[in-house]
Amino acid sequence: MLRWREPGIRVTLPPAMTTPVRQAASAAEPPPAEPRAAAAAPTISDDRPILGMALMVAGIIVFSVMDGLSKYLTNGYSPIEIAWIRYVFLLACLIPALIAEGPSRGLATPNPGLQILRGLGMLGSTLLFILALANLPIADATVIGLLSPFIVAAASLPMLGERVGVSRWLAILAGFAGVMVAVQPGSDAFRWAALFPLLASAAWALAFLITRQAREADSSQVMLGYTGLVGAAVTTLALPFVWVWPTPADWLVMLAASGCYALAQWLLVLALRFASAALVAPLSYTQIVWAGLIGALFFGTTPDLATVIGSLIIVASGIFIWHHERRAATPR
Repeated sequence: MLRWREPGIRVTLPPAMTTPVRQAASAAEPPPAEPRAAAAAPTISDDRPILGMALMVAGIIVFSVMDGLSKYLTNGYSPIEIAWIRYVFLLACLIPALIAEGPSRGLATPNPGLQILRGLGMLGSTLLFILALANLPIADATVIGLLSPFIVAAASLPMLGERVGVSRWLAILAGFAGVMVAVQPGSDAFRWAALFPLLASAAWALAFLITRQAREADSSQVMLGYTGLVGAAVTTLALPFVWVWPTPADWLVMLAASGCYALAQWLLVLALRFASAALVAPLSYTQIVWAGLIGALFFGTTPDLATVIGSLIIVASGIFIWHHERRAATPR
């Protein structure tokens, strides 16, 4: 799941700040079933698929490390404080580009209300997923968070007027069924905290759909700028009520989490330079494996059988939607 990862955008920064900044799909916009493959797809400059696949997996691992660091931080800090650090980091990356272009031009948009709503969606997704990490094993939160592409696919008809065929609906229903298997509603194993990643998925899907609506009128820089400004403004207002001064070691952890975010984006862009998005996209589902390993090694948690079965159903359904959309997009 794309916790604070920008759906559908990438910004070009000055030479000294060329690390890509993302949320979670590409400007070329891959099918919704590609939850992590999703940095903006540059032109493939060299056909080295093995290297591209390796870089993709490395990026997903770094994303999982970021989630692990965030989970660690929830032991002593509010999700609002953790999110505030991320938004400050994002704005620090954007400021040089905004200064170079001029704030009035860099943030000019015919859709300010839509961009604010999108920023609120991203903020909601961020806070809710951090809450999920605080209350659930990292693997469980990750599996449930994979619901977001299915929500996007289901909402494409009413919100965007896109055609959703029978096979796609069946795959969407199967994905929801996989989440239900993992969550186990109505059983003794059900935890109300499972609602946090479910709601985070819905908030991320809302932001993704707004990205699709606004991408023709607004640049990547505008979207990222509003994301950073909205997130920083809202969290700053709430920060005095939850602020705990981090220890020197925890400051390093917070900076490391932000660095992981930037590094993962850079690795994904490199991956897409050496291999096509169609080739590397399914590798995004390996996040379930890395999240499970991090949970077992550092938090002493392992996925139960229901979570494993549910994740397999979700992955199978997601790959089916990806394959279906890929075939539909191929000229005949």
